[in-house]
Amino acid sequence: MGKYWLLLTCLVLLPHHTSPIARAQTGTAPKASSKKEDLIQQFYGRPSIPDCNEQATKGCLKNLKEKNDCERCNLKGVSLQNSRLPGAKLKQANLTGADLTNTYLAGADLSGAKLLRSILTASNLKKANLNRANLSESNMDDIQLSGANLDRADLRQVSLRFSVLKGASLKGANLTGSYLLEANMSQADLNSATLIDADFTRGQLKKVQAYKANFNGAILLQADLSNSNLNRAQFYKAKLESAILRGARLTNANLGYANLINANLEDADLRKANLNNANLMRANLGGADLSEANLSEANLSGINLVGATLTGVDFKGANLRGANLSGVDLEGANLEKAKLTGANMKQVNLKSANLEQAKLIGVNLQQSNLENAYLSGTDHREANFRGAILNGANLKGARLNRADFTDADLSRANLFDAHIDKAIFLDTNLQNAIWVNGKTCQTGSIGRCIQSSN
Repeated sequence: MGKYWLLLTCLVLLPHHTSPIARAQTGTAPKASSKKEDLIQQFYGRPSIPDCNEQATKGCLKNLKEKNDCERCNLKGVSLQNSRLPGAKLKQANLTGADLTNTYLAGADLSGAKLLRSILTASNLKKANLNRANLSESNMDDIQLSGANLDRADLRQVSLRFSVLKGASLKGANLTGSYLLEANMSQADLNSATLIDADFTRGQLKKVQAYKANFNGAILLQADLSNSNLNRAQFYKAKLESAILRGARLTNANLGYANLINANLEDADLRKANLNNANLMRANLGGADLSEANLSEANLSGINLVGATLTGVDFKGANLRGANLSGVDLEGANLEKAKLTGANMKQVNLKSANLEQAKLIGVNLQQSNLENAYLSGTDHREANFRGAILNGANLKGARLNRADFTDADLSRANLFDAHIDKAIFLDTNLQNAIWVNGKTCQTGSIGRCIQSSN
């Protein structure tokens, strides 16, 4: 009652000037009316729109069509098909279940609006403001959202097939389970966005900003993410078969158990990335930087690593059968129990690398540097070590049957208990090496181990 009494008192105390006729003649009526309206709005806010409440929408539609303004309106279930509402003010409006097919809403303000289960097929919301809007379960196929603001928007289970979100901002948005087949999101901002289980098959995501974005379980088959910022992004168990990640930045990214078969990661930055148990069969990582990356137990069969930086990489238990590692730098890398059968490792730098119990049957290590490498228990049967440097290498207990060490440097190497049946040591430097029987090879041990008589 206090509020109504105060309003009544204020209205009573308003100045009384002239008669209605005089006011009409002098043109002062609108001014007095304006004062009353201002006073009412001061106490009660904006006047309500007739027939616009939880049950009615008639007044809302009329106001929207006439004034292009319907903030906080109830437009549940309305049909606005083919309407032109550029720059419409629909902030916090309720458009749940509305039909906005082919509606022109470019530049509209829909921030905080409710658009649950709405239909926005083929609509134009270019540069629209949808900040914090709720669009979950909506149909947004073929929609135009270039340059739109969708920060922190709820886009769960939304269909955005063939949509255009080029340059759109989706910082912190939730697209869990959304369907974005062939969507164009080039140059979009997806920093910290949640994209769990979303389907981006054949999507265009070139040059996107997706720092700390969550793509866990997402489907990115044949998607193009070239030159994108994906630092610290999550791709756990994501499906990236035949995806294009050329030049992408993936430092500290998590790609554990991800499917990257035939993926193109040429020149990508994967420093300290986690790729354990990832499937990279036949992937192209030529020129990529994998310094200190974790590739343990990963499937790297048939992979191309030519020109890649692999310093300090963990390949423990990885499958590198038939991989092309020609000329790569693997200094200090961990290849313990790795499977390298049939791999091309010509001119590889394996200085101080750990290859304990690795399988290197028939591997080409011609002219490679294995100085001080740990090769204990490795299987090098029929391997090619021609001209290789194995100075100080530990080959204790290694299987070297039919291996070719022609012109190789095995000085100071440890060959104790190694299996050398039919191995070739033509012009091999064995000086100061520990032979299979535990004795040291003397000076002049070239091609054969000369042992002291003692």
